[in-house]
Amino acid sequence: NAMEKKNVYAVAELHTRAKSVSRMVALVPHRSSNGGLLIMQLPFKEDVREVAKEDIGFADQEAVDAAKNLISTSTVNHEGNFNEMLPENPWLKHFFGYLESVSLGRALDEVEDETKMDVEGLLAVARQQIEDFSISLPIDPEPAKKERKRKADAVSKSSKADTPVEDIDEEWIDLYKNDEISGKTAPELKTFLKSRGERVGGKKGELVDRVNRIIYNHIFSQK
Repeated sequence: NAMEKKNVYAVAELHTRAKSVSRMVALVPHRSSNGGLLIMQLPFKEDVREVAKEDIGFADQEAVDAAKNLISTSTVNHEGNFNEMLPENPWLKHFFGYLESVSLGRALDEVEDETKMDVEGLLAVARQQIEDFSISLPIDPEPAKKERKRKADAVSKSSKADTPVEDIDEEWIDLYKNDEISGKTAPELKTFLKSRGERVGGKKGELVDRVNRIIYNHIFSQK
């Protein structure tokens, strides 16, 4: 109650098990009649990506209008209690389904994960708005490449140009539609990017963003 009145939060160290690695967390007052505290994990230094100086600034009016149009088009309108339309926790459904199958001696039913993004449904509603917003964003400048003196430079360049770009496997497209690209390891992401002729440098978060962008553009080009 005192924390809520003062509008402050606490920073604490969380141990989920006796020998587990500790995590820094924020304890935030729960603004409800039941009170209590919300535990929010704080990121490690390596989890935070730096923002380039040239990316800090103000969006132009075209980008702002495109963003507003996209948000208004994809906004979910629901009358009544908002909690009624929230999806059930798929992990809990699977857990209780497993207990039921073991206790009753019957096969485990497949659990439908309602939290996965409906990519096709989203594109059906806001395809044009997504494209307009994407076009309104500034183009990222290509990073300057240092020239390296290597033997057979001309041969390597010609062989790279002649190398055909592999088609995207359905497995990757399914991972993108289910928002599960981040579940791939960094070497797997780099292998995918290398097969597309893309850069493979950067942290894992940057690799995931790069892969998502490539598959996103591929899906749109097929429509």
